[in-house]
Amino acid sequence: MPTTHLITGATGLIGAALVLHLAEHTDDEFVCLVRPPVGRLPDMLRRSAEAYGTRPEVLDSALRRTRTLEADLTARTLPPLRVPRPHVWHCAAALHFRRAHWRPVFHTNVRGTRRVLELARRLDSPAFTYFSTAYVAGTTTGTIKETPATPSTARTPYELSKIAAERLLLNAPDIPVHILRPSVVVGHSETLAYPGTPSGAYTIQQLLAAHYRALPPPTTHPRIQALPLEPFNIVPIDHVVREAHELTIRAEPGGIHHLTNPTPPTTDALLCALLANCRAPSPTYTHTPDPVLRMTLGVYAPYLNNPQHFTRTHPGTPWLPDQETLRAMFRPFA
Repeated sequence: MPTTHLITGATGLIGAALVLHLAEHTDDEFVCLVRPPVGRLPDMLRRSAEAYGTRPEVLDSALRRTRTLEADLTARTLPPLRVPRPHVWHCAAALHFRRAHWRPVFHTNVRGTRRVLELARRLDSPAFTYFSTAYVAGTTTGTIKETPATPSTARTPYELSKIAAERLLLNAPDIPVHILRPSVVVGHSETLAYPGTPSGAYTIQQLLAAHYRALPPPTTHPRIQALPLEPFNIVPIDHVVREAHELTIRAEPGGIHHLTNPTPPTTDALLCALLANCRAPSPTYTHTPDPVLRMTLGVYAPYLNNPQHFTRTHPGTPWLPDQETLRAMFRPFA
């Protein structure tokens, strides 16, 4: 018997890719909660399908099986729904890192999660899958296990809000909850295309490009504070949604799972690709970085000094892009 999937954040990168993946591999139905205007959802599904090389019949089937409901997760109440025992996928999130944005981030990521959990209880949902982030690890270094995170290690309001939302769900014993922690999600592993709003490494590429557009052409190697040989864990969107679906089928109900890349590129490989896209020389790594460049990178600078190695109980798909692949993946954002 087909399952009904109740999905939040379907107009975002992970949510749209999830709908297309489930449409290709199941006969299930989808109910998507979308902030107005709800017409954004078909547009995002079409853009995503084009970016990922999804077959037209899969896109048509996804659109045909999807019902869109207007809803704001930060509102006091959600609209009444008649969806019998859906599998709930909570993908919606606000990805602001700066302290000035802490209030809307907590409104969306914590209050929104509480609203969706209440809705899951009303609908007698048999399963709840939540997309968190591997970076709830915050300032913790070394081996990062699939265990509850500590609020004191958070570096940004975003990380702290995700830790708070995880704790809310871990304290809900009446519904089995899968907490999935992807690392830095990038485009498709084969097409390299990225149809979402730029974030993570794409924002770093945009910041570097803006920096070098504003300055004379560089003649010296940029001085950056980073740990060049440590991994910068980027994971393709198609790996994320495929592994998320596999986990909900094969893993025991509940639990925390990293959706990370077991063979990520180094921080040096990523930075060399991003700088090459800006026609800048490769970097020099130092404890006395260029102060203007450090200010440009802002809240993203700590992620270049991140000696974190994520364990996985569910095997991940290896993906180690070469230099030209990295350049091609991020070039459109330079």
